[in-house]
Amino acid sequence: MLISIVDRLLRKLLNKGVSFTSEFVIAVNADIRGFTSFNETSDSKEAALFISKVYKKLISEYFPKNFFKLTGDGLLVVVPCHEKQKTNVV
Repeated sequence: MLISIVDRLLRKLLNKGVSFTSEFVIAVNADIRGFTSFNETSDSKEAALFISKVYKKLISEYFPKNFFKLTGDGLLVVVPCHEKQKTNVV
């Protein structure tokens, strides 16, 4: 049942997809410090609930309009970097 819901949602979202253009971005790779050891000593449902709550809050409050991808227990967020924001990096 869950797979069919995810499948329908994915198909719907793919229809709304747009082609990508080349642009400067800031890639944020978020990782919860100590999560691996927490996960080893906690019930798997507790660990899943914890990581879900943390990433939902992070996405909704700090990156509400940006592309994100879950990477196992990590989170990759891609933020556009506009001309005004660019600085020289040495």
